[in-house]
Amino acid sequence: MISTGHAPYAAQTVERIVDLFPFNERFSVQMRLASLLDAVLCQTLVPRADGSGRIAAVEIMQVNAAIRNLIREGRVTQVTDALRDYGKSGNVTLDEALFKFYWDGVITTETALKFSRDPEEILRLNSEALTRKKSPADRT
Repeated sequence: MISTGHAPYAAQTVERIVDLFPFNERFSVQMRLASLLDAVLCQTLVPRADGSGRIAAVEIMQVNAAIRNLIREGRVTQVTDALRDYGKSGNVTLDEALFKFYWDGVITTETALKFSRDPEEILRLNSEALTRKKSPADRT
């Protein structure tokens, strides 16, 4: 399935798809979606620190068994927590993408915090990165 929608986060994308259907059909839709969905990408355009335009911060949800189960059971609000495996399965939260841009000097701290889903997560990633002396997105 290839589609576009207007949702900033992968979990919200799934919620919006399910909500398109009448209430009595939602369980069936969740079951089908859980079995058919491979990935969801959501992008947010954020201003560059140098003022030269915008850059796309992309949340990537590659649907794995845990995420399929959450969708199937209608626990979509927990999908974001399942994404926070810090890239082990290729998933990237919007906050991780924003933090990487901040760490690399592409966007400002203010921009990262303004566009983040959870500003506390940005601050936590920063603290972790300062302790390790490299971005949490660097898995080496």
